[in-house]
Amino acid sequence: MFGKHPLLRNKARALAAVHVERANELFGQARYPEALKHADLAVQLAEDHESLLIRGRVLGRLGRLEDARACDVRIDELRSREQRARARRQG
Repeated sequence: MFGKHPLLRNKARALAAVHVERANELFGQARYPEALKHADLAVQLAEDHESLLIRGRVLGRLGRLEDARACDVRIDELRSREQRARARRQG
């Protein structure tokens, strides 16, 4: 969302972490619609493992199983990309 500028990317990740934390709190209180709003914001700011994981958990509790599965698939894609990048760096 914030392109390649490192400062903006870092700010977005920090803000996403705040939304992930809030989504987890709301999830623990069974306030799933509110948790989903924060999880969605987190994914928009930084599509990473943590934001996708909480979004998938919330969607699952809301009975949106296909959407929850899509989060799992995206997490797997991100992991694969990270592993390939690591392998290239190690040569």
